[in-house]
Amino acid sequence: MSSDRAGQQAAGCQRRAGDPLSPSTGLSPMQDQVLQLIKSCADHQGLGLAALRCRFPPQNAASLWECLQFLISEGHIYTTTDDNHFKATYG
Repeated sequence: MSSDRAGQQAAGCQRRAGDPLSPSTGLSPMQDQVLQLIKSCADHQGLGLAALRCRFPPQNAASLWECLQFLISEGHIYTTTDDNHFKATYG
């Protein structure tokens, strides 16, 4: 993983003033990365939390959960078979 990408992930899910937003989605870098990972999962159950955690450093666990809650509340993703599996609402 590049140091730039790791720096973006370390910043966490909460967008801070001055943080770049994805021009197409208006999401923070970590929110966009989480959404893209969920979109890329073809499993009918969706992407599991354990699989998502493997993609981020352990110290980002709380930020990952915040991202998931934000994406759910904004209607980008939803839970499927349980509260730990996620699918995108579009794309």
